[in-house]
Amino acid sequence: MYTPATLRPFGRTLIMTASLALCLGCQIRSVDDPPRIDLDPMSDAGPLSDLGPGTDAMAPLPDAFIPLVDGGAPMPDAALADADLPDAERPDAERPDAEPPPDPPVGSAATECGAPDAVDCTARGDTDAVCIFSDHCACSEGFLCEDGTEGDCAPGVICVPDWAVGSSPDACGSPTQDLMPVDCTARGDAAAQCVFSNHCWCSEGFLCEDGTEGECDAGVICVPDWAVGSSPLGCGAPDQGLEPIDCTADGDVDAVCVFSNHCLCSEGFVCEGMAMGGECEPGTGCVPAP
Repeated sequence: MYTPATLRPFGRTLIMTASLALCLGCQIRSVDDPPRIDLDPMSDAGPLSDLGPGTDAMAPLPDAFIPLVDGGAPMPDAALADADLPDAERPDAERPDAEPPPDPPVGSAATECGAPDAVDCTARGDTDAVCIFSDHCACSEGFLCEDGTEGDCAPGVICVPDWAVGSSPDACGSPTQDLMPVDCTARGDAAAQCVFSNHCWCSEGFLCEDGTEGECDAGVICVPDWAVGSSPLGCGAPDQGLEPIDCTADGDVDAVCVFSNHCLCSEGFVCEGMAMGGECEPGTGCVPAP
């Protein structure tokens, strides 16, 4: 019969054997278990998680657990922060109640420059022309204003190719022909035309300043037929029985025509055939003083 005294040594032996077996079991791993990963929990190795039996509780989270975007790159932190937002609250979401951008000022576009009487700065091919201050056109390289001005034009004046300057009725005469543009319409002939960027052509009811009908000489504009003979370039009205003459023909560019009848010479010039200046007889022009 066993007594407590006889069992005590046996019990101690049994407890020591069980403890030894338990400790040995802690060190035994299956060949299928992945190797142990020991990481410093304060390191930058990445997210930590318990990956199950046989692995360290502080091991990094596998890539499979990191959200990815197109192409396999990890989703940025900002995208992760927005991932769970409703569509309407996303930073890039369109808001139906957002105000549309304001319309550009009226008359500020190159194709509609100026208000209320807009012009198309690009009409003659200058696609790089711009509208300045909703007021006037500014021409790009290779183009000039219709009146021959370079760069900024007067309000209402558009851009044309530099070779075409002097081709419009209100600026007729190309600098490439050594001409100074003139305004064929200045005396009211709104239907006047510019021919070959060289000279004016007058419409019905108008004549050239020198009394010519139809096409004028270069630099001569159109005037009402009743006013023919009133210009220094054509002084002498037909209704006074006079043949218009050019008071300026011999260089007196400052001569004037008086009463559509006779020339008045400027300083340094005298009436032709006379030794005196001032007003001349009808049909007499101005020549340099001797």
